[in-house]
Parts: sequence; structure tokens; C-alpha cells
Amino acid sequence: PRRLTPQQSTPMIRYMHHQTFRHNRYNQLIALCAAIVLFTTAGCLLSNPQNLPARAAIAGRGNVIRTIVDNKMLIIDIQSQSGIGTATIPLNDSTIDRVILRLHLKGLEQLTLSNGEITLSASVNSIDATIIQQMAPTQPDATEITITPADPLWAKIRTPDTAQPEQDRYFEAEVPPALWQCTGCTLIIDWIDFYR
Repeated sequence: PRRLTPQQSTPMIRYMHHQTFRHNRYNQLIALCAAIVLFTTAGCLLSNPQNLPARAAIAGRGNVIRTIVDNKMLIIDIQSQSGIGTATIPLNDSTIDRVILRLHLKGLEQLTLSNGEITLSASVNSIDATIIQQMAPTQPDATEITITPADPLWAKIRTPDTAQPEQDRYFEAEVPPALWQCTGCTLIIDWIDFYR
């Protein structure tokens, strides 16, 4: 067979290097496109209104809200770096049968839940974990009413599990149905970890 001279083989080597470079760039481009499609698809799933309540909003420095629907149960998970904040969650999913609130806080000296008509306040004593709950009056100039666990408006509150790592501890409250079983309800949540 005919052998190429060094002068003839140099352009061939350059051509082969060029083709290899083009092939590698093509593979990189395909991988990048696949990653973009995967990321976009994941984003669409996360923003699906069938899975998440629309327009959930949160205020306060370092506060983050996440909502999850699991087997007809809505979980509202709030991380609060500042320990003080407000969140509003429109509740327009008629398939929900429970609403659970998780607050990642070290204390819970004040929690207020309201739908604009009914307002419930709760406080967890930072020393002995005693829970006090009151319902705001519906009439002007009336005083708050202290409620008990027998009242339908009582929110079941579970204090953090100290056996868990600190970053995994949270207060958990089951929101009474009267606060979210209404047409076009918006749940308003206010919290304070410790009074300053």
C-alpha cells in the first residue's frame, strides 16, 4: 500500500483532530440540551397548580416557604431565619382534607392563623412548653376568648423533637378546618419565635 509522506500526512492529522473536536463539541451540546430540558420539566412539575397552591407568598428576612400536597394533605413548610414573619396561602383546592403547618423555629411565643373572618392565636411557653390558645372576638371591643382542646378551633401543636438534629426540628400545627374550609379562602400566618 502507498505510504503518505510527512508533508501529506500533516493535513490528514489536522483534519482528524478537527473532526474529533467537532464530535466532542457535539456531544457537549447534546448533554447541555438534555440538562436544560430536564431542568425545565422539573420546574414545570414544581409549579403545577394541581400540586401546589398558587401565589403563596412570604415576608421577612431570610424566610422561605415550601408547600407540598401529600395524599390530600397540604403541608406548609416555613424556614424562618429571622424568627419573625408573615405568609399568605390561597387555599383553592377542594381535594385537600388536612392542612399542616411546620415552622422551623427555636421558639414559638406567638402564632396567629387567620382567614380574614376567624383569627386564632397560640403561644408555646419557652420554659415548660405550655400551650395557650385564644380566639379573636368577632364583635368590636370584645376580648379574646381562651379556648381548650375540646374546642373545634383548637390547633393541635407539636413541639420540636429534641432527639432530631437542630436543623431538622420544627413546630407542627394542624390548622383547624374552620380556617380553610371556605370558598376562596386565604390563610394568613404570622409568627414570632421570641419577643425582643
